[in-house]
Amino acid sequence: MPPALTFYKYFTWSNSTEPFYFNFPNELPYMDHFNMGHYIVVQSLIAPIFFCSALFLAMKSMVYYSLIKYVSLMFKLVIKRIELLDNSVTIGGGSRLEYAVDDVIRAHYLALR
Repeated sequence: MPPALTFYKYFTWSNSTEPFYFNFPNELPYMDHFNMGHYIVVQSLIAPIFFCSALFLAMKSMVYYSLIKYVSLMFKLVIKRIELLDNSVTIGGGSRLEYAVDDVIRAHYLALR
């Protein structure tokens, strides 16, 4: 439960016979579930960890997305070079064709790396 709602429920707790139970997101040693100070300590430790974890996950997803976009653009470049290679076969031949094939192979190898 979010801390704001927990504090609201704590201060509006009307049952005097039963103490208010704080529900911690995970079990830490020496933490009392009936003490508000312990709950504040746990929340102050856990909240930044959750935030940093979400931030790193978002950054990791952006890196993967950019890598996928980069590789797809590299393969599109290889396709364009293959199309140019088809045109060069009809125009000229010989060593120019071998150089173009080697260039396409290098570009494909670079895209696979």
